[in-house]
Amino acid sequence: DLVADLSVFLSGKQFMDYTNDVRSNGFEPNFRWTKPSISLANEANYSDGHCYSFMVQELKINKLVGMPVPGTCTFAGWE
Repeated sequence: DLVADLSVFLSGKQFMDYTNDVRSNGFEPNFRWTKPSISLANEANYSDGHCYSFMVQELKINKLVGMPVPGTCTFAGWE
């Protein structure tokens, strides 16, 4: 079940840069992806792969390209 973690990681919008006169010393958020990205889906995706494709489209995180997937979004959990 990586979908939640990936949605947080990929939805980072950089809002601050720590700089001095010489160089950048980092940015915020420093634990999220802030560069442009694209996601690829294919018809052989299954389970969490369907959840991921749905999440990308629903949250408009990046562009989703490739073949349509059913979007059944299934995974198993154990008690």
